[in-house]
Amino acid sequence: MKIEPTSVCTIILAYGARTEQLKKVIAGVFEQKTGYVLVVANAVTNKTHQMLADLKNIYIDRLEIVKSDENLGSAGGYALGLSTAIKNTYEYFWLLDDDNLPQKGAMAALLDAFSFHQQSIKKRELVLLSHRESLPEIKDIAQKRYEPSLPLTASFIGFHIFNLCQAFCSMLSLNNPKAPTGLNNGKEMIRLSWAPYGGLFFHKDAIKTLGFPDPLFFLYADDFAYTLNFTLKGGNLLLVPNSRIMDIEPAWNATGGKTSNIHRRLNVLSSEKTYYEVRNRIYIGRTMFPGHRLMYFLNKWVYLTLLGLLALYYRRGKRLKLILRAVSDGEQGRLGKRNFDNES
Repeated sequence: MKIEPTSVCTIILAYGARTEQLKKVIAGVFEQKTGYVLVVANAVTNKTHQMLADLKNIYIDRLEIVKSDENLGSAGGYALGLSTAIKNTYEYFWLLDDDNLPQKGAMAALLDAFSFHQQSIKKRELVLLSHRESLPEIKDIAQKRYEPSLPLTASFIGFHIFNLCQAFCSMLSLNNPKAPTGLNNGKEMIRLSWAPYGGLFFHKDAIKTLGFPDPLFFLYADDFAYTLNFTLKGGNLLLVPNSRIMDIEPAWNATGGKTSNIHRRLNVLSSEKTYYEVRNRIYIGRTMFPGHRLMYFLNKWVYLTLLGLLALYYRRGKRLKLILRAVSDGEQGRLGKRNFDNES
């Protein structure tokens, strides 16, 4: 059955001073013939508020603004947007960040793919994702057409000594990666285990399985937890290559080049990004992929030893202390928003 774009409510999470980017995204979404746009104005500037008020006078009943003076983070912002949107009569939701500019035909590709897959998958078990080439991992998955593996049990912020063995074998050319085969049509499934918020598309029935993002994660890796929880319950998360989104600004986790995660956490990322990413990934790993305690502590010891040596080399003792605090908070389940005054 054909799905009309007028049945879609697009939820855009806006933050800070990205006024011009947000304006372009709203215009781009309405060009997709979406039925309704709900903007979560999450601690935005007065200039952004004024721009939204002006657009409200233009789009009238098709644009809704939900305001929060406090920064709710991505988890709290999308939770607010979804809990508001679900009260409306729209059947489908499309989540976008304020710099996710949909390209021509992006929504049409999602609607076609959803119509095709709902013949064999229940609506509450189906979530689609638009393709954002600025995200290295998603781009790699789309090009090589492989289903990404889940994190190894007992890993530490994604680190596992088994990965060192794999890297060594790769250097010796003992394993052959799959050759890229390029992108095919949006009806062919590229199954994912997790996804970012920006580009997610689903029927309102999927909320029964997805739930709402947990505001306690606040920022970073919260989308990983949200979508991974869905797929671990048996949900189907599928990438639609023909539904393209251009990121006006590169995503935070697409910066830093090919440097190691240790280097990025010590020298590239801000204290806020470092803390929340480490804390939330530690918490997700210990709750979803715990594994054997001895293996976990071995991985932790190796990683923290390398981290400590590099922190000494780079003279980043204060950042090391912050990371250790994040590790402790993640292991103890101390989530929520925190103050970063005098942190570096």
